[in-house]
Amino acid sequence: MAATARAVREKWAFARIWGWDYPTAAMCAARTLQPELAVDFLTMAAPTNRFLSNGANFQREGSNAVPCYYPGNGALLSAIALMAGGWDAGPTKPSGPAPGFPKDGKWNVRAEGFRQFI
Repeated sequence: MAATARAVREKWAFARIWGWDYPTAAMCAARTLQPELAVDFLTMAAPTNRFLSNGANFQREGSNAVPCYYPGNGALLSAIALMAGGWDAGPTKPSGPAPGFPKDGKWNVRAEGFRQFI
């Protein structure tokens, strides 16, 4: 799975994927102990990895009026919850809190009350 996550980052045409694919890939990267890649997926500058004023992910020109279809929002929140709260059989001490975020000094993540994903 770790190699697959890296291959996705290298080979996918990100302007053509759906908004929930970025957080899904981030969860895969986090669970395969690649937190830098997880953050990269979440913050990638790609047309379909942005939110419109109505809260929906942009998909293509003319599709900016999606009134009630928001899987990208839930996926983003799920990815952040997993990265902050950890997951079953995931890293424990000494990796510390927020195991899905890089420990390179660029992130100071504080979270409380998150339950581990299964």
